[in-house]
Amino acid sequence: LRVVVQPPERTVALEWLLHHCSADMPSANQLETVLAVSGNAPLSTIKMVDEGSLERQQQFFQGWLKLARQQTDPVTLGEQWLKEDHQQIVDWISRWLIDMIKLKHGLQQTRLYNSAWSGELQQQTHNVELQPLYRLLDQVYQAKRLLTTSANPQLLLEALLIDWQQLTAV
Repeated sequence: LRVVVQPPERTVALEWLLHHCSADMPSANQLETVLAVSGNAPLSTIKMVDEGSLERQQQFFQGWLKLARQQTDPVTLGEQWLKEDHQQIVDWISRWLIDMIKLKHGLQQTRLYNSAWSGELQQQTHNVELQPLYRLLDQVYQAKRLLTTSANPQLLLEALLIDWQQLTAV
């Protein structure tokens, strides 16, 4: 039996967070950004704030963009990323790709996982076609499954990064 729970509307979740968070929580604008990145999941938002994972995700996203701009190489970036939670990284990559696909289809910014980074994501969509984005997303899902096995995480991450760099090479 599988129970699917839909996240609350963004305004409801934000209001709940503002009323149930401690005084040291970020401002409403910062909470809204973290809420969007967490997929509108209030409890995940609190966890992300407590663990500082939004800052980590921003660092990884900047590395992802540098790779697309040919400012770093996949092996170096893969070595840096290997020190972190592999499943989390693959989840982030999948959300970035899903957002790019949504933007290619013309969906509104408010429907993105990472609406705060819509400008950078939109810029990346100009350089890639839709089909290769879907193929890379399939590879990300496959890597996510393989990370639960004895597969080598470094090779999986590096393969995704190499494919991303090739996809974005102009």
